[in-house]
Amino acid sequence: MPETRPLIILVHGLGLKKGEIDESTKWTNALLRNLETEPLFKAAEIRMAYYSPELHPEVHVAAPTPGGQRRAEGDAGSAGTPELEDSVLDAIADLYLMDRRQPLAARAAENAARGARGDTLVPLPELDLQPDDEYRAFVRDVLKYFALGHRLSVNAKLTEALKGSAGRPVLLLTHSLGTVVTYDVLSAGNDYRIDSWVTMGSPLGYVQDIQRRLPELITHLKPEYVVKVAELGAKGEAAIAWASDAIGNVKEKLGHLVPFGRRGTVDTEPTMYALPAPAFPDAKVERWYNIFDPHDPVAAPRFVGDPTLSDEYLSDGRPRVYDLSI
Repeated sequence: MPETRPLIILVHGLGLKKGEIDESTKWTNALLRNLETEPLFKAAEIRMAYYSPELHPEVHVAAPTPGGQRRAEGDAGSAGTPELEDSVLDAIADLYLMDRRQPLAARAAENAARGARGDTLVPLPELDLQPDDEYRAFVRDVLKYFALGHRLSVNAKLTEALKGSAGRPVLLLTHSLGTVVTYDVLSAGNDYRIDSWVTMGSPLGYVQDIQRRLPELITHLKPEYVVKVAELGAKGEAAIAWASDAIGNVKEKLGHLVPFGRRGTVDTEPTMYALPAPAFPDAKVERWYNIFDPHDPVAAPRFVGDPTLSDEYLSDGRPRVYDLSI
């Protein structure tokens, strides 16, 4: 007899997690506090698409020992992106943010000139933004996801969670980078049917732009800037050589995705997998609710993107996403 119980699928966000049981328990407990009296929730099956080890294979998270103790997390392994390359990815994140700030910087200079003339000033946001650690972590993870070979194994976790969902009421709850993963999976040719999709803290408003800009950003990346981001302290030849090697390692891994010339120039159009252009997945999603905090460092980093999605992810030119600010 086909399964008919409601299905709730959870997709977590960026960063290294402590394990599937730990992550699933946190989400489930939060739902229980608010929905424990709802009949449909009590009857639902809950699954988590836990992809953290696929995105961070260089880190081994040990299971609890018989004594209940967990070994220190973050043991380095041989697979994945070495720590030194993370500084290169952080530098790319910084360059992207600074580039998006340029139009506002020009407007600020114009305001200064207007003030000197005694003219009325135009209100502008503050420009004293430093890259936020969480924002850097997001750009680092999204580049690993799209450009460093982790995408298919990450997506497979959600595809597995969606198995057997046909004919069942399905609620998708997704957070941060998990919303990108979900949009990628739903945009594929599979015949999914989602009653309600809730995105929380979603960077879908600008992640396609990061992909588009990647070749240019990494082409203009200087070893001296990577040294600064990595906070090596030393400015000597050894530090510059270290940074040059790190940049070279990232370019080598991106070689089949973003073709670089001998002097670091982009020879042709990048062939990196591109997240589908913004559009409401009409054939697969009935309702889409986008919950956001206007000050979220990932969904709404200043100068980078609008955390609302209703104006971009349209259905035949009409908005269908419900944006909810908290």
